[in-house]
Amino acid sequence: NLNHITLVNFLRRVESEYNASNKYHNNIHAADVLQTLHSLLSMAVDGITSVLSKIDVFSLLLAAVSHDIAHPGTNNLYQVHALTDLAVIYNDKSVLENMHASKASQVILGTSNANVFESLSPKDSALVRTRMIQAILNTDMSHHFASVSFVDDLVSQLKEEGVDWSDIERTDDIANSISNFMLHLADISNPTKTSELAIYWAECALSEFFVQDDMEIEKNLPISPLCDRNETNLASSQRDFITFVVRPSFDVLGKIIPRVYDEVLPLIDANLKYWESQC
Repeated sequence: NLNHITLVNFLRRVESEYNASNKYHNNIHAADVLQTLHSLLSMAVDGITSVLSKIDVFSLLLAAVSHDIAHPGTNNLYQVHALTDLAVIYNDKSVLENMHASKASQVILGTSNANVFESLSPKDSALVRTRMIQAILNTDMSHHFASVSFVDDLVSQLKEEGVDWSDIERTDDIANSISNFMLHLADISNPTKTSELAIYWAECALSEFFVQDDMEIEKNLPISPLCDRNETNLASSQRDFITFVVRPSFDVLGKIIPRVYDEVLPLIDANLKYWESQC
């Protein structure tokens, strides 16, 4: 029962809160993550989507479009080292992700004509907000390996028990874990795109990192990993990112969404080969 005009108002308000001057963490990145998540969910029809309710999916889509809202163009490490207001407010823990989640709630609850919760019951409204917050917080890369391991272990357990995804009874824990995992993968999905797009996004990310490098030098702060313009190499950093982060993660996703093996992994491998050739 979501009102179309309310949804449009929400999306416009969210987009207006993104920093268009950011080379990477901008409204286009948010749209890209949303579209990627939708594609992954579409690939999962009749599979893991059986463990996701409509509320789960709605929460996940809201999280996707809002996950980097109001991003300042600098990472968590910068916030902590610079003792920014955000770092102080959120006690140095998942600083930006906490801010993004809070800002998303402010947009929804603080804008009368953009409240996408208005057609929900109070119970469902609270549930969607909780799920949205959890998914956004999980985009913090510090949770990456734990998130991948949890889903991989779950897949292995189900395989040992001979249970198919379509036969699993939905539980909040499983739904949350799968939702959070899928949004996180959509967020790191640049190497799953065509070479032209993968290269574009890689260059955008590095450009933003180098802006942070300049700020860290100016403020006499420690230089964050991958931000040193004199040391960071685009090709080798992308090669390592794909090898140790992206490829293993999407391999796990392929175990629960088989189409990933045929439609996504070949693109990842092609991009890995390209970056290796540039090293």
